[in-house]
Amino acid sequence: MGIKNLSDTIKAMMAAGCTPEQIGAVLDVHAKADEEERERQREKERLKKRRQRALSPNVPRDTQGHPGTPRDTGDLSPLNGSPPTPIYKNNSPLSLNPTIKRSTALSQFETFWKAYPRKVGKGAAQKAWAMAVRKADPERIVEGVERYPWPEDPSFVPHASTWLNGQRWEDELPGMKPRKLSQAELDEQEAKRIEFLKDLHRRAGHVSENN
Repeated sequence: MGIKNLSDTIKAMMAAGCTPEQIGAVLDVHAKADEEERERQREKERLKKRRQRALSPNVPRDTQGHPGTPRDTGDLSPLNGSPPTPIYKNNSPLSLNPTIKRSTALSQFETFWKAYPRKVGKGAAQKAWAMAVRKADPERIVEGVERYPWPEDPSFVPHASTWLNGQRWEDELPGMKPRKLSQAELDEQEAKRIEFLKDLHRRAGHVSENN
């Protein structure tokens, strides 16, 4: 949607008596689309730079003349690179997320496990938890468990690993308690909205100058 069409849409919504929340939802959709377009442009630039580096005569080549790394060419001098950092494996499923210490991850999982209504397959649940906390804040996942409309018969409750792998904390189902946004989420939403309105104002001014 162009800036002029967006402005016309907002004016039409205001004239029709739409609520600020409805207008805000339209602005949020436009902001998301705008951000996605910017990300596509950034990705194009990154690909362009990678191609340029690959064609540069200073890029190390392997024995067949293809772009390589100092490890490929056997040159580990300070000017061309350094030995690769060794990778150490840890078989603990709770160590998959490098931003969460094992003790913290274990404590958070136990909080989740205590709240989950069906205690089956704890080992699989730990692995699923380690992947889930990469996608969402642990507190939000636990909150999802607490507000979920669980059936009375526990046999109809999915295993915890299935629930986590399906990102079911994101579900919005009849009978669920509304999710309360954290202050950080509210602040982030407000900051994005203000930034979008500023950008909208700048673009509107730019369009006026060109007309």
